Amino acid sequence: MLIFMEVVLRYVFNFGFRWVEELTCYSFIYVALLGASTVSKDNEQMKIDVFRKLFSPGLQYSISLVFSALTLLFLGVLTYEGIKFFKVGLGGKSAALEVNLAIPYLAVPLGALFMFIQEVRNLLKNLTDGKNV
Repeated sequence: MLIFMEVVLRYVFNFGFRWVEELTCYSFIYVALLGASTVSKDNEQMKIDVFRKLFSPGLQYSISLVFSALTLLFLGVLTYEGIKFFKVGLGGKSAALEVNLAIPYLAVPLGALFMFIQEVRNLLKNLTDGKNV
């Protein structure tokens, strides 16, 4: 609704609010990163299975475990670096909304942490079930 309002105001009335663009940008970041953790919850993320299907089920399982470990490593680093990124934002304010930049920057460590938790949950479930990750 805000984007529609901004487009109408800008192109029909030659007037607009700077804060709308900033708010929608920050909202999109949160939706993308928190949405990724929701997708991870059910292990629904996009996977490329073309090469994996060439291997035996045992090797497929091993490859999946390696990729899960690499994903956990990546998400752990992203969470850690995201916290540092968040701390950088504590000292600034956004241009239009004049909110503390830590608020939009918080999306990075939150999204990464939630994805990390979901990946650990999926990995443990698959290890106990003995199924492919």
